[in-house]
Amino acid sequence: MKLILRWIGKTRNPHLAALIGDYQARVGGLVDLTLSEVKGVEFQDPVRAVEAEGRQLLKGLGRDDYLVAMDPRGQSMNTDKFARLIADRREHSLKRLVFVLGGPDGLSQEVRSRSHRVVSLSSMTFSHEIARLLLLEQIYRAFTLVHRIPYHK
Repeated sequence: MKLILRWIGKTRNPHLAALIGDYQARVGGLVDLTLSEVKGVEFQDPVRAVEAEGRQLLKGLGRDDYLVAMDPRGQSMNTDKFARLIADRREHSLKRLVFVLGGPDGLSQEVRSRSHRVVSLSSMTFSHEIARLLLLEQIYRAFTLVHRIPYHK
């Protein structure tokens, strides 16, 4: 299985970028991982920007890709359920599991509609850069659960 994380823009905070790099290396040691940064779109109207960014996030995705949109309005999951989601996709011989994160103004309805699952990281609000780190950490934690690798609780 190939795991792809797509998000809007570069991580500008160097401290967060270093932590993201750390978790990218950890996850990459357990699964074929690709991080894909999609350039943000500048519009005065945030709705138009989100729609344009959504099209960019979906660009290049295959019909067989299993898409999980990360959205605060999505389904809340505990870590065990999140790990099961990933394990189930791998057990079904899924070729590509794709997680998408929107920019500061969120995800388009088109992305949410195309997604197989819409999942919330938390009911709290985080910057989109911190959400990237949280998602990678939860993916790493999920793989450690699935592979029974010790990881702090």
